[in-house]
Amino acid sequence: MLVNKVSLNKEITDCLGKYIEDTLKTWFRYTVKTPLSYEEFSAWEVPDHEIESAIKCGLPLSEEIETPSTIRVKNILKAKSITNSFAYSPMSAMYWHTNSNMLGTRIYYTFSLDKAVFKYRDPNTGQIHEDWDNIGWTAREFEITKEKPLWHCVWSSGRRFSFGFVR
Repeated sequence: MLVNKVSLNKEITDCLGKYIEDTLKTWFRYTVKTPLSYEEFSAWEVPDHEIESAIKCGLPLSEEIETPSTIRVKNILKAKSITNSFAYSPMSAMYWHTNSNMLGTRIYYTFSLDKAVFKYRDPNTGQIHEDWDNIGWTAREFEITKEKPLWHCVWSSGRRFSFGFVR
């Protein structure tokens, strides 16, 4: 499988959980202007080229991507870099994208309070897969390459927090 759910590391979930609590004032009242239903999200077609302006989604948990919490997790994972720390509002999504500007093995820790899905297209078969988050913590790992970009998008019915790292 291209996208693998991986075992959770309690030290990481504790650290990121505290970070979510510490940033409560940043994301607590954040909502999307136009809520997006799962049906509307499901109708999205995979684009034929990267759309940089359509990627923006969620609210960064901090003005700085490197915070004591994310740096600690980066070190635990032996990651090269931190890609994001976002809060998603209920009924929000991130449009199809490939992250082809930052190659390597991606690992995402997400915390979902309600139903959320990570959707991707298999670059070998073209088949679309939906990988639903656990309520609570989920960790996923996948490879980003130039040769076979992994198109993916996300939808969440409730609050969802996403922390990305590249190894």
